[in-house]
Amino acid sequence: MKSSRCAIACILAASAACTASPRPRPPVIVIGWDGADWAYLRSRIETGALPELAALTREGTSGTLRTIQPPLSPIVWTTMMTGRDPLDHGILDFTRFHPVTRAREPITSDERRVPAVWSVASASGRAVAVFGMWATYPAEAVEGVLVSDRLISFQGGAAASGEGVVYPPDRASWARGALERATRDTAPEPLPDPGREEALRRILVETAVYDDLAIEWYREHRPDLTVLYVQGTDAAGHVFAPFRPPRRPGIRQEDVDRYGAVADRVYDEADRRLGRWRALARETGAVILLVSDHGFAWGDDRPAPGTSDAAATAGRWHRDDGIYVLANARSVPRGGDGRGDVAQVAPTILALLGLRPVTGMPTPLAGMAPEGPAQDFAPVARPAPASGGDGEAIARLRALGYVGGAEPARAPSGAGASTRTAGSYGNEGLILEERGRLDDARRAFRLALDVDPAHAASLWNLSRLDSDETLLRRALAAGSPDAAQAMLARAKARLQSGECGLALEDVRAAGAVLSGSPVPPAAEGLALLCLDDKRAAAAALRRSLAIDPDQPALRKMLDELP
Repeated sequence: MKSSRCAIACILAASAACTASPRPRPPVIVIGWDGADWAYLRSRIETGALPELAALTREGTSGTLRTIQPPLSPIVWTTMMTGRDPLDHGILDFTRFHPVTRAREPITSDERRVPAVWSVASASGRAVAVFGMWATYPAEAVEGVLVSDRLISFQGGAAASGEGVVYPPDRASWARGALERATRDTAPEPLPDPGREEALRRILVETAVYDDLAIEWYREHRPDLTVLYVQGTDAAGHVFAPFRPPRRPGIRQEDVDRYGAVADRVYDEADRRLGRWRALARETGAVILLVSDHGFAWGDDRPAPGTSDAAATAGRWHRDDGIYVLANARSVPRGGDGRGDVAQVAPTILALLGLRPVTGMPTPLAGMAPEGPAQDFAPVARPAPASGGDGEAIARLRALGYVGGAEPARAPSGAGASTRTAGSYGNEGLILEERGRLDDARRAFRLALDVDPAHAASLWNLSRLDSDETLLRRALAAGSPDAAQAMLARAKARLQSGECGLALEDVRAAGAVLSGSPVPPAAEGLALLCLDDKRAAAAALRRSLAIDPDQPALRKMLDELP
């Protein structure tokens, strides 16, 4: 006679051949630290910080995870949780258009075309618990609990009172209560900038609520698989890494003094919470798998100021190699320097659970063998949200740059029933271009422009592929920082060949986009000197020095002007 667990599993798998299976393996705890990077982590461990991570690394095997391009969180984490290519799983942007209301909304789980590991585990009779992972709203039916990313998200605001935030629905009040407590009890250190103080508060609240819920559920129910996503480690980088010592051009020393250590304190809190999971793992014999979706630029490779939290430039802060640490797993030797890629996370989780991989998945990490031949698994039907749009979430995504200020709030009239945004097609184009499928990439970029003719990234990418000056100018007018950088590079070449007037035109066009950077006014000064307009050149050089006073060569040049 089938158990209730198996009954749910059969529904999830849409299979009549399902039978209950006993728990064959220790519990598996998967913790995702978004953006965690070994260069940063090891430098801090060497100073005695992050003791829990240091201990976890000593206890297990560790290595790097190669990310995918573009390294944007919804795309990469869905690849990690499905083991499938983005062109297969279908999550390609931060937002989508609701299929009925046609309003723009944060990306939803019903866009995903393939099963995630929690669906496979549930269908195989394993109890699961998922907290905060990208693209999990509406919460799908699982054998256990799923608290979606719509409860609270640093980028997306909070929609805790809506339907579909938690499965099963009768646990929604439990999750909302934890959010209320975390909001009430979190009081970050005062910061001079209210915006950054609010960002820090949101980071700490989001970290606390999902972690507290996951800990409480694990202690009470001891699921076979727990998945906990921590976004704050990446968000702290985007907000505070520009100010980390040593000071870079364009950053004031007083801001380094004020904000330079804030991100460290976010990681200290994540490490403290990791210690709670290590204690639970020792108590219950669980395996811990700590992973990140990509690395992060904390040192000399940090991009120019003004690029940290905009969608068009956020990826520049993301380094190719994320991390993994696997501790307490049987038949996995200790040690470091292992290498893998993000798609291997899903088959690793299934192997740790004693489950076969799904067709299309790669091999597991750390030399682990899959638990048998791949199985076919029909995607689980997930209902669309009852109504489209989330004003607070979209407003925050716009404020952070993940939705462009000019991007349409609703699907264009010619889009038909498609839910895809310009960003979705544009990211598909980047994936296709990386694989050498240039004609398909061009087609994807053009589809992006059908949705939004002013989509800056797709205008830039098409102009770059086709060397099209008109598209380059359109990309610049749309605010593409890549197009602006291309203009600056061309201006430099023109200066070297004596085309002073054309160089000045390029520099001024770029400066309209890169308004917070000291580079365009400095380049403008050089172009004006080339044109022998010393007075205007001096004014431009002063504007650059006002943005970044620490430019001794520029100051010397200014002092030598008559």
